[in-house]
Amino acid sequence: MAVYKIIINPEDIQQENCVICQKSLINQNSELIEGDTRACVTDCGHYYHKVCIDTWLNRSETCSLCNKSFGEKRHLQEDNFVLNEFIANEGFNDLGQADDCIICLQSMRNVRFNIQCLNNHNIFHESCARTWLEISHNCPICRQPSRMPIQYFVSNQRQNINHRVIPEPVYQVALNPLLPNRNSFFQNIINNVFSNNLTLQSLKQAINNATTAYLTWRGNGRGFFHFTNVGRNRAINFNLQIQEYNGSVTECWHHICNTIIHYPRHNHSYTSFILNSFRSLRLVSDTTDYTSGEHSVCTERNHLLNIGLSQINIITADQSRRINGFILGTSVGCRLFWRICFHEYQEEILSQLSATGKDIRTVNLQNNDQLRLNLMIGQERFRSITPAFYRGAHLILIVGSRAGYIDFASRIQNNNNVPIVWIQLPE
Repeated sequence: MAVYKIIINPEDIQQENCVICQKSLINQNSELIEGDTRACVTDCGHYYHKVCIDTWLNRSETCSLCNKSFGEKRHLQEDNFVLNEFIANEGFNDLGQADDCIICLQSMRNVRFNIQCLNNHNIFHESCARTWLEISHNCPICRQPSRMPIQYFVSNQRQNINHRVIPEPVYQVALNPLLPNRNSFFQNIINNVFSNNLTLQSLKQAINNATTAYLTWRGNGRGFFHFTNVGRNRAINFNLQIQEYNGSVTECWHHICNTIIHYPRHNHSYTSFILNSFRSLRLVSDTTDYTSGEHSVCTERNHLLNIGLSQINIITADQSRRINGFILGTSVGCRLFWRICFHEYQEEILSQLSATGKDIRTVNLQNNDQLRLNLMIGQERFRSITPAFYRGAHLILIVGSRAGYIDFASRIQNNNNVPIVWIQLPE
């Protein structure tokens, strides 16, 4: 029994790019591509080019994204498959040359990246390896436990910073050790970062604006790109649902996230217009046009729709707020920041930090707001700071010099929504 089926109707495609090669499944006219690159969907609901999934199934018996086992249902033979012989013969496979990344099947141009698995495989692009290891802890070739090299960030720190975009802080402030009132210091940060709180009305307006923009685009001579009115009706009905929603802001937000995750996500799909509308609410990057067809935008769009939006810890305009802040910086910088801000408990704090390496402190602010500060000593050992580290954060505070800010900001991965504040420490 085959593990996938060929897509006949382009309206049935719920994501724009092939999971493996990240290239489009449809052409510029929103039509299905013919031939070996035609679109197909596996029984676990993931979309591929036919040639990509066929090549993958020659190498693996599981889905490349969710690792679901296809077992005996695989439509390709696996008789006498020997891993070492397969790798040795890679150079003779037109769909996967010896200098091709085994994940995306594109040329590596003599730049190889190694992941730490038992067989020490290094036939990946760095970006492909990082993306893979975010969703799986197993090597995509031998399925052995694997991870990123621990020493990588340290040995390539300057190069890593040079080619990665460093996010600018939404607010920066110098910490004055002579100011006695720390509550005013933190209140000032909160007022500048969360000046516009999310309301039910602003959320409804964003969806309405997105719907209007999408229907306007479809009405400007682009109707012949669509075989039916499914997309138009979907947008109109969803907008009506949101406009009539009477629950809380948080419930409405979760409803939006859990609904649009199942919608198509081409560069001019309804979801792209929704993401663009969220820019005015500072929920996503305000410098990205999510209707763009660029590869980086497609990747970010898929990430947001898959999991990014649901991970946003929204701040609502309630009477009181509970704001979680995570502090990043060197051990020396974190201790100095903690000592200056909470000097009245210096001995207890320093002893606790030395014993446990972490501490949590709640600062009471105006209007019954509370800022919960989370500190962990020893962050220098983290080659990257993943969403798991700052899960639940409404705010990331990086303490230290400008160089320290660049260092730690460059390590933060997949952050599309948590605002970053730079607190400059005294020399």
